[in-house]
Amino acid sequence: MTFAPSNRNTFPWFFSAGFVYPGLIPGRDNDTGAFGLAYGKFSKYLRGQHYEMVLEWTYEAAIAPWLTLQPDMQYIIQPSGMSHIANALVGGLQIGINF
Repeated sequence: MTFAPSNRNTFPWFFSAGFVYPGLIPGRDNDTGAFGLAYGKFSKYLRGQHYEMVLEWTYEAAIAPWLTLQPDMQYIIQPSGMSHIANALVGGLQIGINF
């Protein structure tokens, strides 16, 4: 959580939280599921921008001792803090190779 002067900062108020749960699926002890939330209130000096909130879900699957796959979904509420912009659903995939 952060607080800052609104006349010098885009986000004078910002909050983020989340939780991580290893072994979410029985028998997959090396996998990790996670959920996060971020909320930022825009400065009152930025016209037309109010707040933006992001909900994020991810799951890191250990495919091999050297390989992980991590799909990620984010739901963005009021992108750029503007209510006239439609909410967005964004997906991604991260591949991790350890050698």
